[in-house]
Amino acid sequence: PADGSDSTINPSKQPQQQQQQQQQQAALATVSSGAIEPAITPLPNIKDNGDGTYETDILCKVPEIPAVETTYINCYVRLPDDKRYHITSYTTIFGNRKLVHHSVVYACLRENAEPQVIDLIANTGAGPYNQNQQRMLCEVFYMVGPSPNAPTYTLPDTTGLPFGKDSYRYFAIEVHYNNPEYLSGQSDPGTGLTLRFQDANKRPNDVGILTISQFILDIPAGQETVLANRTICSNQCIGRFKQPVTLISQFLHMHGLGRGVKTSRVRNNIELQPLATLRAFDYGYQTWVDIPDSQQILYPNDELTMQCIFDSRSRSSATHWGFGTQDEMCFWWIYYYPAQPGMGICNSLGDTDLVLCSDDVSDLQNLKDASDTGNDTLVLQQVDKIRMADRGINAEAQPVYVQYDPTKGCSATPPKV
Repeated sequence: PADGSDSTINPSKQPQQQQQQQQQQAALATVSSGAIEPAITPLPNIKDNGDGTYETDILCKVPEIPAVETTYINCYVRLPDDKRYHITSYTTIFGNRKLVHHSVVYACLRENAEPQVIDLIANTGAGPYNQNQQRMLCEVFYMVGPSPNAPTYTLPDTTGLPFGKDSYRYFAIEVHYNNPEYLSGQSDPGTGLTLRFQDANKRPNDVGILTISQFILDIPAGQETVLANRTICSNQCIGRFKQPVTLISQFLHMHGLGRGVKTSRVRNNIELQPLATLRAFDYGYQTWVDIPDSQQILYPNDELTMQCIFDSRSRSSATHWGFGTQDEMCFWWIYYYPAQPGMGICNSLGDTDLVLCSDDVSDLQNLKDASDTGNDTLVLQQVDKIRMADRGINAEAQPVYVQYDPTKGCSATPPKV
């Protein structure tokens, strides 16, 4: 830094007031690494537990929640970057239990979103920002606060979600407000997460996130059972992992029409026990589900598929993919380790053979922007760009010679309470 200070946590046993003052001074320091970052965002208050671990709350505070049914609001936060850290667990904080549906924390890629976030904060502050007026800039799904009663999520003791030096520094806290009664005068004193973290050198593995999703949803109205197009995360795509990886836990996500999810796993043309089968999806309660030891190893020649199931009898018109409560989604997030570069997304596009297969999450946003215009030519142009950049492949499903017996159940275990 220009003045010799840094955005560091001081682990020494000093009086709390003095320690917080030093943290604030460090947080406000400027950085001279070719360019000076103006008005660096102050760090949140950080508690030193005295045993090499730390805690902090990252929150989005909203003075007035809009009196509309669906609102997405986000705030930006900066975490320490003097060294590399691992998040070891996190707990949901709901500031307004009546209107908050869930929160998601996204990491900001240094080479993409971070410069834009720094400029935005310098010009207009860290938020809150209504996403109807200001698009959320950060790209990497990282953590989720699914419901007020969800248990604390704890990572295995050899792993952690990385941040800090040579990793993520800035994060976006996205809060979904569901206000079907159009209540006015509602505020949120702070929704987000309590993070517990420590030096990364105490744990050998960075955690990565595999996102499997169906981007195009066309759900006709008035039907009891609607099967979405199947998402295929083929062995050509999973083969981009450089080594076998260990799966930790999984999170399945849809909106109000969601009724179930079917997944499959194929290895060497043999269908194995599925990681998850949801027969009664509950939009009001979504959380991480552990993957048992016997099912944790994912090999580069494996294939994963997902198919979401919807019930549209409550609708009088078609429902499509979107962020709103009345829109729909179809996501399957999986924590794994060790994190692998160049891989992170398996995203299908309707009934086409093309699958996004890369770690470039900006492709999803670019496709969404093109789709929102209603101009099919722009969508096709974006698809061509993805394919030409080798971030899209024509997925070929493995032929299955031995099918799994579904009466044997799936491998998912109930969440820890």
